[in-house]
Parts: sequence; C-alpha cells; structure tokens
Amino acid sequence: IYVPLETLPTRMWEADRILQLEAECRNILLHADLVHRRNTHVEHLKQFTSIS
Repeated sequence: IYVPLETLPTRMWEADRILQLEAECRNILLHADLVHRRNTHVEHLKQFTSIS
C-alpha cells in the first residue's frame, strides 16, 4: 500500500490533510465563528495595506 502512496504528488497529500482537518473541525467550529475570524483577518489586512 505504501508504494502507490509514495507515487502520489505532494499536493494530493496536502488536500487529503485539509479534508481530514475539515472533518475534524466540522463539529467544533460554528459557521458564525469562522465568519467572525475571517472578518477580523480581513480588517487587519485592510489596516495593513492602508498603512503601506
């Protein structure tokens, strides 16, 4: 089983890891929490780009 897995491109491993994290976090994080975090990051980026 490891030989076929070793031939997979790295990007497939990364996608698999992202999907696994999403499945693990699905029951922990609420959509509203994600939206709030995203909005906070967007505001920080806007402030950062307006300073430059």
